[in-house]
Amino acid sequence: MKKSCLMFFVLLPFILSAQLMDMPEGISYCDVLDMCFVSCWNSANVVLIDSEGTQSEFLTGLSNCANNLLVGSVLYITYGTHVKAYDIFTSTEIFDIYLSGAVDADGLAMANDGFLYVVSHNNKVFKIDVDQQTSELFAYGSIGTYDQDMIYDAEYNRLLICSYQTNCPIFAVSLPNGEISIACETGLNNLDRLATDSAGNIYVACWETNSIYKYNNEFVGDPEIVSDGHNGPSGIEVNSTDNLLYVSNFYLDTVDVIQLPGVGVEQENLIQPKIELQQNYPNPFNPTTTITFNLNTRLRQGYAGQAKTTENTELVIYDLKGRKVKIFPVILSEVEGQTSIIWNGTDNNNQLVSSGIYFYKLQAEGIFQTKKMVLLK
Repeated sequence: MKKSCLMFFVLLPFILSAQLMDMPEGISYCDVLDMCFVSCWNSANVVLIDSEGTQSEFLTGLSNCANNLLVGSVLYITYGTHVKAYDIFTSTEIFDIYLSGAVDADGLAMANDGFLYVVSHNNKVFKIDVDQQTSELFAYGSIGTYDQDMIYDAEYNRLLICSYQTNCPIFAVSLPNGEISIACETGLNNLDRLATDSAGNIYVACWETNSIYKYNNEFVGDPEIVSDGHNGPSGIEVNSTDNLLYVSNFYLDTVDVIQLPGVGVEQENLIQPKIELQQNYPNPFNPTTTITFNLNTRLRQGYAGQAKTTENTELVIYDLKGRKVKIFPVILSEVEGQTSIIWNGTDNNNQLVSSGIYFYKLQAEGIFQTKKMVLLK
């Protein structure tokens, strides 16, 4: 496998867990939950994967799910001629919109104008008002053959589209007028997915070479191969918090995880920050449960060996709607190795909370882990 000078390929636990994915397509990362939502063409439809690679069903019963997009706490899913929206904390359906004239709706993008845009395989881009729950045809014409994915390029206020065709350009649809142009002549065949990172770089998944390419958002210069050796790279997503790239393999029913470059060369030889959050015990629980975690020396002492403060370091418990229920500040200079916190089922006002599912998130130095627990009364 080819490697760039700044990249290396990492197989994380996502490919090791029991398989629920069946022909995975789109993938979205949720930083609050530290989990990925993977839409599948067959079987479980939408699978939830946590930071340890454990898979669970999020939604079932939607035939031929093509793609998904997470915006805040709302997950938008395309399948057939429909777009559905779900609250990720309650799995409640928000709307189901029919796209008249669409053939296999696929890529989605939310633009700064507040509208959701969807591209279908028959060269059509639809504009959806998510508040009014209405749709209209926005653009139609020369945007490739068998259109696959679409992302929003905020700097140029445009939609970028890739297609599954030979010698595939990346097309641009300008907003708000819908003019179609070619943003880049890639020279690549059979493009499937697009993604962006916090710096505005564009990532492209190519089935011809089973590789992921990276362009700058001006498409100047040759692209960089950031990873290869995939098998039908059907979905890509960038986790900018942890500098990770997720790639779903359509033919293997797996998700590969690629470590992207860090922010500074001088940090490469330092011990990297690390947190280890364990599953609470007992779980389910009543009336108390113990949450155990470990922070390594790099986190407790900092780069120069000085004691760290409580800034940005805490264990937070969330309810299903994403609201903070309880906050436990963590004093890093007082933490040595494995540490435990006991939660007695009360909120920040010391009031008992109701039975149900809760999430607990350990955050330190900009990295975090999240797990789920159940309170039964």
